[in-house]
Amino acid sequence: MSPLRDQSKRREYFRKWNEENRESQSAKRRDWYHKNKHLQRETRKWAHILNRYGITKKDYESMWLRQGGKCPVCDKMELDGKLLHIDHDHKTGRIRGLLCGPCNRFIGLAKENIHTLHGAVDYLERQSRTNCSL
Repeated sequence: MSPLRDQSKRREYFRKWNEENRESQSAKRRDWYHKNKHLQRETRKWAHILNRYGITKKDYESMWLRQGGKCPVCDKMELDGKLLHIDHDHKTGRIRGLLCGPCNRFIGLAKENIHTLHGAVDYLERQSRTNCSL
C-alpha cells in the first residue's frame, strides 16, 4: 500500500510538509492576495450575500434587471457602482426586492409597519395642504 493511501501516514506526511514549507507557502499566499485583492473583495461580498440572503450574484442581477436597476420606492438608480440593498422581511427572511440605501433604512426605521408608513404619508399630505408655519 502506498504511504499516501494510509490515512494516518498521509496526515503525517502533509503535516510534516506544511511544517517544512510554511514560510514559502505563506509568501505565495501573501503575494497572490496582494495581486488579487479586487477578486478577494468581490468573492467575499457575494459569499456574504449568499450566506445571509441565500441568493447568488446571478439571482441579484436578475432582480436588478426586473426592476430596471432602480429602487421601486423612489425610482432612483444607485450610483458610484454601489449595489442596491436587498430588502427582506425580517420575520420570514423572504426577499421582497432591491432598494436604495435611504429607502431601505426608511422602511427599517418604520419597523416594516404599513400603518406607520401610511401615517407618514397622511401626515405629509396634511402638512402640504396647510399653510401654517411656526
